[in-house]
Amino acid sequence: MLRKYGTAAEVYASASDLPDEVFTELLRGAVVLDSEYGEDRDCNSSGGVSLVAEKAEDLQQVKAILNYDTYPCEWVTCLGDSGYLSALYILNNDFSIMLFLPEAIAPYVLLKEIEN
Repeated sequence: MLRKYGTAAEVYASASDLPDEVFTELLRGAVVLDSEYGEDRDCNSSGGVSLVAEKAEDLQQVKAILNYDTYPCEWVTCLGDSGYLSALYILNNDFSIMLFLPEAIAPYVLLKEIEN
């Protein structure tokens, strides 16, 4: 199931369901967006969201939101020993998407962008 987070409160609500490294990065991003755009914003139009894809099937839902095959990401990084990657997509001046997914299901287009 693809998960979508827009605010720090939403991240805290799922804290026990996420690997520690993913939780920490999700929260870090959400806190920044909350402070810059407000906690009560419409996350789908202002600031941005984070998506967590846990299974290969989730990638089809991600593609419906963001075509990662054609849209360039800013960076991709490994999240410690969690086995997860994070990728940042800046869609315009006021909207970004952070994508979190296990390295095992990551498409090649993301794997080749991993920062060393």
